Amino acid sequence: RDRGDTEWACSARYGNCTDFHALLSSLARAEGIPARFAIGLPIPEGASAGEVGGYHCWLSLYLDGEGWLPVDASEAWKYPERRDALFGTLEPDRIALSVGRDLDLGQEGEALNFFVWPYLEVDGLPVGLPKPTVSWREITP
Repeated sequence: RDRGDTEWACSARYGNCTDFHALLSSLARAEGIPARFAIGLPIPEGASAGEVGGYHCWLSLYLDGEGWLPVDASEAWKYPERRDALFGTLEPDRIALSVGRDLDLGQEGEALNFFVWPYLEVDGLPVGLPKPTVSWREITP
């Protein structure tokens, strides 16, 4: 689905990281807690090089007296033994590419639900681009 849809996540009762964080964002905002969506690329833990298989997203929640605290609800669901570490801190295993939803990059077409892969318009219409291959390697001094 890749839309990050709260209504769909509630009716389907499952989803990917965009759905988890859309739902958590909706619940937080319903309680008056500001929420900020971020998306980027995950880097596998313990590896020194590799290819990124896809994107990953997370939230930050603003709590009075604490400030913005990062939360990764989808990883906490997948790895319950790491749940406490994924609420208030995040491991440095991700590269943030954009923050927010409904993004205006100056395009003529609709706002982007989120921005992680290259985007191109021709005559105001989005052009489908192949997903790029992204690889990484650790560089030691």
